[in-house]
Amino acid sequence: LVTLLCYAGLVAIPDAYYQAAKIDGAGRWAVFRHIQLPKLKHVLTIAILLRFMDSVRIYTEVVVLTGGGPGNATTFLSIDLVKMALGQFDLGPAAAMSLIYFLVIMFFSWLFYTLMMRKEERSMRLRYLVPFVYILFLMLPIYWLVSMSFKTTNEILGGFSLFPQKFTTENYAKIFTDPTWYWGYLNSLAYVSLNTVISVAAALPAAYAFSR
Repeated sequence: LVTLLCYAGLVAIPDAYYQAAKIDGAGRWAVFRHIQLPKLKHVLTIAILLRFMDSVRIYTEVVVLTGGGPGNATTFLSIDLVKMALGQFDLGPAAAMSLIYFLVIMFFSWLFYTLMMRKEERSMRLRYLVPFVYILFLMLPIYWLVSMSFKTTNEILGGFSLFPQKFTTENYAKIFTDPTWYWGYLNSLAYVSLNTVISVAAALPAAYAFSR
């Protein structure tokens, strides 16, 4: 996917830029640095964000190959979350962990997008109206997680309710006092970073070769 996105971005660059660079006597590195890489800015932003979010969902490969071991060396947050929700059936702490996991992903995605797009124009705000409404619709499951994270497991299993009847923060206290969560967070962050960097580093030269 990253290779295809980069390839599409390279092919979409008008030939006029290459002709102007040839007239100026620019070499391949100069063309890549001053023409191709800036023109690939938006494509690379999308590719990196997609690769990042896809890497965060890692679960099956690790469970099949290592089972999270040896020790906690390959235990990711996704594995801890499944064990807590389906293995131990602690739905309240599992909802709290899911919410924290979601916020971590959102924070890093927002940070990267902001850094990449900080020089872009802030116009045409109406074009964001439809995506905003769509995102609000997608946030309904997130609200359900928030509501569950402040409920006890007995209340969750007892019946449906939009709001917690007995508001509690014990689920978050349990998550943040569990050292396994920190190991899972660090392992997930290291894997996602390496996976994203390696994917883009391998895909960009491949896309460049295909576009020539």
